Amino acid sequence: MNRKQSYLLNAGLFFVAGMILFLRPNRDLAMGGISLSLAVATLVLAFRDDQTKP
Repeated sequence: MNRKQSYLLNAGLFFVAGMILFLRPNRDLAMGGISLSLAVATLVLAFRDDQTKP
């Protein structure tokens, strides 16, 4: 698994965790927001990742 795939996997896991925290009956908006923002940050890292660098 290369770096881009691991970034995408992490982003997916953060997104799922954030949506679970937002959509459950007793919402935890702070932790859900942090998790969703981490998902966005790792997506940005995944698409800015340059494989030509060592």
